[in-house]
Amino acid sequence: MKRLLRYLITGITLIVLQTAVLPHFLGMQLRPDLLLILVLYSSLSNTSGSGAFYAWILGCLLDVFSGTTLGLYGIVMLIIFCASAGVGRQFNRENKITMVVATIIGTIAQVALLVFMLLCFASTPQSWLPIVKQLPLQLLLNLSAIILFTLLREPLKDFVNRHKGHSPTRWSHTSWH
Repeated sequence: MKRLLRYLITGITLIVLQTAVLPHFLGMQLRPDLLLILVLYSSLSNTSGSGAFYAWILGCLLDVFSGTTLGLYGIVMLIIFCASAGVGRQFNRENKITMVVATIIGTIAQVALLVFMLLCFASTPQSWLPIVKQLPLQLLLNLSAIILFTLLREPLKDFVNRHKGHSPTRWSHTSWH
């Protein structure tokens, strides 16, 4: 239950950051797809069925937050999780390049799946064209985000591990004024 809660809180935080906060700072419609990166990261580290369920739920929540067709990102994130979890078993998950390659392939797969779904279910056949045109910039933004995450991952882990042993009484002596 703790794992589910932690994954959902992280996912919802990234969705809010991706849909509400980053557009104000970046000043553009495109932004890194933080949820895709979370789904790829979790699929490489957790290949269980519960991870697929979490990916689907978070994809559906992204649909709710961003106002797209309900269920579109849910099914796309589920397919990406299942495919990358199956393929990810063959690679060294500890290698930092694995996540960069997964981000490249995952971004291209996400665009391909979105185009496929829109071609199958959209009322206007031209609705997929903007998605394809934005692929190079989306790829660059996702790669920038994963490189930044990779660089910050170890210092953040060290920081959390250093402060894990502190009791609440120890923190209460700190002056917050």
